[in-house]
Amino acid sequence: MDSLKLFIKLAFLLITSLIIFIYFGLLHEKIVRPNFKNMGTEGFFFWGFVVLIMITLDVFIVRNLIYKMKSRKK
Repeated sequence: MDSLKLFIKLAFLLITSLIIFIYFGLLHEKIVRPNFKNMGTEGFFFWGFVVLIMITLDVFIVRNLIYKMKSRKK
């Protein structure tokens, strides 16, 4: 059961990293070319908020994983 939780947490971290990479790539294109119409400004604010929430969750997940690794060593 613990290995399944670890797998799910690592998968979440990987998916979040991918979404962040894509989001900032599109944000760069939007800044460089303001007429870039694939996503409106509202969409960027919405997805930026989603990315912020996912980063916050990732911080908690990583803290939890580090804490568990340290407690196993003792």
